Amino acid sequence: RREFLTASLLAGAALAGGSALAGCSPSGSGEAKRDPGSEASKVDISAEETCDIVVCGTGTAGTFAAARAADLGAKVICLEKKGARGGTSQFTEGLACVNSSATKRAGAEFDKQEAYMKIMQYEDWGSLSDPLRAYVDRSGEAVDWAESKGVEIIPTNPINMSDEITYVNGTTVNGEYALNGKGLNDPLWTYAESTGNVDLRLETAMTGLVVEGGAVTGVYATDASGNVAKINAKAVILATGGFCSNQEMFEQFMGIPYDRILFYGLDGRDGDGIRFSREVGATLHAPASLMYTFGGAANTAEMNNVLNGAIAWEVHLTVNQDGQRFYDEGLAYTDPTTRNIALLNQQAAYAIVDSAYIGEMAAIGDIDYGSGVTTGDLMENLEQNPDCHVADSLSELASAIEVDPEKLEDAVSTYNSYVAAGEDPEFGVNPAFMTAVEKAPFYAVRLKASSYTTLGGLASDGEMRVLDNDMKPIGGLYACGTDNGSLYYRDYPMSVFGGLGQGWCATSGYLAANSACATSA
Repeated sequence: RREFLTASLLAGAALAGGSALAGCSPSGSGEAKRDPGSEASKVDISAEETCDIVVCGTGTAGTFAAARAADLGAKVICLEKKGARGGTSQFTEGLACVNSSATKRAGAEFDKQEAYMKIMQYEDWGSLSDPLRAYVDRSGEAVDWAESKGVEIIPTNPINMSDEITYVNGTTVNGEYALNGKGLNDPLWTYAESTGNVDLRLETAMTGLVVEGGAVTGVYATDASGNVAKINAKAVILATGGFCSNQEMFEQFMGIPYDRILFYGLDGRDGDGIRFSREVGATLHAPASLMYTFGGAANTAEMNNVLNGAIAWEVHLTVNQDGQRFYDEGLAYTDPTTRNIALLNQQAAYAIVDSAYIGEMAAIGDIDYGSGVTTGDLMENLEQNPDCHVADSLSELASAIEVDPEKLEDAVSTYNSYVAAGEDPEFGVNPAFMTAVEKAPFYAVRLKASSYTTLGGLASDGEMRVLDNDMKPIGGLYACGTDNGSLYYRDYPMSVFGGLGQGWCATSGYLAANSACATSA
C-alpha cells in the first residue's frame, strides 16, 4: 500500500580538495556514448573543481550515499536542487531490511532466500536478480551501519494487514517515534558533517554529466544564480528521486495522460538523474512501475485531505465517464494497487454518495485513520473543490459531471438493489462494504489514481553501477533510490514487503558508496 502511513505499525513496536582515497576510481567496462554535459559546457563555466564523489540528491538514498562515502574517507560534494535537504523521504516512515541487529534483538530472524522469493515472485520475476540479492543480503548491514552512526533503530511488530510485514524497522528520537527525516536522515547528516568530508550545496542542480575516455568523470552543476560549475569526480552517485514531477517522462512510459494521477509529496522530482544517464547510453528497467497509494480525490494537494479519508479511501458506488460502474469498488479496502490501475485507465471516475453519508462523515470532523489524521473541513472542501459536485437530483448531478442522466440513474438504482439484496452479482463487492445512495442532495467526487513516486528507472548491477544497453556497467556512474529501478517490475510489493521503498533507498545508497569508494586490495 503506502509507505507514509505506517506510524501505527512503528509506534506499536517496542569540497574541493585532493582525494582521501587511494582506490576510488571508476570501475566497469561499459562506455558512456556521449557527453550530455556538452550543452552545459557551452555556457560559461564559473568554476572547475575536483572531489572524490558527487552525490546528486539528499533524500534517504542520497543521505546514505553521502554519509557512507564520507565515512569511508571520500571528499564528497552533495548537490540538492531544492532549498532544503531531505526531499520527500523526510516525510516517510520506516524502512524494510532483512535481519538488522535491532530485529535480531527482538528475537526475529528471517530466511534470506524466502525474502528474495517474496519480492521476486510478487514482481512477476521481473526484478533484476543481482540488485535484489544485494538488497536482501546487505540491507541489514546498511541499517546496522546507520545505527552505529547515531540512528535509533527499533523493530516493528506484525500488523493486521499482513503478518508478513515484519521486515520493517522504524526510528525514534530520544525514544519517541519519528519520521525518517528526523529519525533517520538528520542523524546521518550530523555524522556526515562531523567528518569534515561533505560539502552540501543547496539550490544547486546537476545539469549534465561529464564524460571523458568512455566513463563518467563528473557533473555540471548550476546554482540558483545560474552559475555553472564543472565538478570533476571519480564517481557520480545519482539519487534525484525519480521522475514523478515530469509530465513528459510519465506519459512516455505510462502511455496515459498525466492528469489522471495524483502524486503526493514534494515537487522537483523531474527525472534529472535518469534523463542525463540515458543521454550517455544508460538503459532503463521497469519505467512504468509506480508506488501506488490508496487513490485520491481530484485537486487534493496533500494526501491527508479530508476528502480522501471520508470519501476517496472508502467504498462507494463509482461511475466512469459514461455514467457506468466499471470495477469492484471494494478494492479500496482489499487491493488498493489494483484499484488504482482501474481508476488510471478511465477517462474519469466519480464516487457517488448521498447526503446521509456526508452528514455522518461531517459530524466526525477530523478522521483518525491509524497513522495520521485528516486535515480540513469536509463541507468546505466539498464546496470549494471544482471536482466535487452536489445536486438535488441524480439527473442534475449527471449534468454536472457530464454523463447520461439515464445511465447514472440506472447505475444508482441497480446498486441500491444490490445493497438491499446483500449481493453484488455484477462485480462481487462485499455487501458489508456497500452503502445505498438514497437521500438527496447527492454528491459526486472525482477520483484519481494516486502514487507517492515512480519506482522504475535506471538498471544497475548488484554494486549499483548503472548499466548500458548491453547490460555492462558505465564507468563512474551509480544510481540508488528511485533513480534505480532494478528492484521492481510490477509495482510496490506492500502486501509482502512493506517498507521496501525506503529500505531500498537506504541500502542502495549505502552500497553505491561502498562500490564507488572501494579501495584496491
